[in-house]
Order: sequence, then C-alpha cells, then structure tokens
Amino acid sequence: QTHERIAHSLETLRVDRASPATFNSFRVLRLARREYVHSNVLAWLCDPRGNHGLGTSFLNLVLGEARLPCVQEDDRHVRVRREHMGDSSIVDITVSTTTALLVIENKVDAEEGEEQTEREYQDFRPLAAGRAFAAVFLTANGELPRRSEFIPWSYEKIWRLLGGVKCDRRVEPFLSDYRDAIVKDILEGGDHYSPMTLCK
Repeated sequence: QTHERIAHSLETLRVDRASPATFNSFRVLRLARREYVHSNVLAWLCDPRGNHGLGTSFLNLVLGEARLPCVQEDDRHVRVRREHMGDSSIVDITVSTTTALLVIENKVDAEEGEEQTEREYQDFRPLAAGRAFAAVFLTANGELPRRSEFIPWSYEKIWRLLGGVKCDRRVEPFLSDYRDAIVKDILEGGDHYSPMTLCK
C-alpha cells in the first residue's frame, strides 16, 4: 500500500507539472540555474538603453540598494559591461556612471574562487577614480565573501527589486518567468514569495 501511495503521489506531481500553469521559459530551456544567464539578464536590466523599456528604473533601484547615487533618465554616460577584465581578475558585471562604479560578482552554484573578491577589489576599486564605489557579492542565500568590502546580497533581493518596476506588457511575461525562476530554482520555493503584477 505504501508503494501505491508513492506511485500515486508521483503521478499527481507529473500531471501537475504538465499543466500550462507551471510553464516557465527558463525551465523549458534548462537555463534557470545557469550563472551566465542570470548575469546576462541582470546586466540587460541595468542598462538604461536595453530594450526592456524600464529606462533607469531597475538600475536606480540597484544603485540605491548599493547606496550609490542614482542616475537621470537621460544620462548618456551609463556603461554596463559583462565579464569585465581587470589586471588579475574578471568580474561578472560592472556598471559605470558619472558619479559611481558598481561591481557585481554573481554566484549561483559555484563557490568563490581563490582570493577572487580580493583580486577583484584590488583591480576595480581604483577604477572608480574618485567616484562612489560599491562591490556586491550576489549568491542564492547571501553568503559572505572573503573580501569584507563586498556587500553580500541574496537573490531574494533581486526578486524584491524586480517587484518594484513597471514594465511594458510585451516584456512582462519574460520578467514574470524570471522572477518565478529565481523563486523556484534558486531560492527553492516558499509561499511568502507571492506573485506581483509588473506590467503597466
């Protein structure tokens, strides 16, 4: 009888997963835990010239959370880079503005490399050149980096910040899937992660 109950539970789970209500583009493509995918999405969202239609809204939420000056909507000096190479390190994302430099080291499943944040701090802190500077260590649960100047962020913060933006209806399904992938595949679920309406 125990075997029958287990078989029934597994069949119920299979049917539930087959429902269109569980569709998520990141999961279909098996990209939900790919670190480079999350870095690409975050860099895109931070770029005011990205075709997401968010302008500077998400970027300013990120800058504000990092205690850096926000930027104006028409600021032409914002530059977002992926895989930015320093003298002895490569950082996942950098955001350069007129008044600030933000560095984001992203970890989904991998652990911090040997002296990684140490080398990144030494490489990129001087590039601020008098501007405000912040370095973020982004992980699933907000693990502490080895270099104490890096600010630990969990993916719950990204999920929460995305809840604070209003987007075009054409982009909303993508961002909804992204937030859902963060909850179910990185934060591993939880009833307190309620869905939010993101579109205008």
